[in-house]
Amino acid sequence: MSMKTRREVIRMLADQYKRAKSRNEKSAILDNAVKMLGCHRKHAIRALANPPALLPAKSKRHRPLAYQEAMPVIECVWEALDYPERYDRPEQVEWLNSIYALHDRYFNFCLPTRKLIGKERRGARVKKTFDTAKTPVARLIESGVLSSEQTQRLQAYPSSQDPLTLHNQLEMMLSRPVPSSTDTAEPVEAV
Repeated sequence: MSMKTRREVIRMLADQYKRAKSRNEKSAILDNAVKMLGCHRKHAIRALANPPALLPAKSKRHRPLAYQEAMPVIECVWEALDYPERYDRPEQVEWLNSIYALHDRYFNFCLPTRKLIGKERRGARVKKTFDTAKTPVARLIESGVLSSEQTQRLQAYPSSQDPLTLHNQLEMMLSRPVPSSTDTAEPVEAV
């Protein structure tokens, strides 16, 4: 049954439900709604008491936040930049790009994360099962989608990285004052 048809059926049954005089009539209408809609009785009661509009309200499309892991760094950058002021000077773009480059190296090569494998409900508690902690680069290498050349390059790269040094560099850059936006230099487009 399509959603449009479902809404029409609920509307029709809701009208009957409101006009029903006795408890037995309402019970029969609820039984019919449960059979037709394939839902629980409590849901049918709620749907018939407050039926949906025939045309659903237009809602914005909500996309998941793709950069959730980077939010702490982005918030620090916004705070440091006195967001929402515009920063499009060459030195500001260079500063932001250097912060993002450091953050990418630190996050992808040095910060292992655990991925959720499964959830098991035991009464009111939920037991979560995680895999072993691995860096995003290690997961990428294990996936087998890279060529042997790319794999060798990625495997050689972390040995040249010191996590503590990268972290300290990132903290130092975030604590430095942002290049001034009152310069007379020409604005450039962010890369």
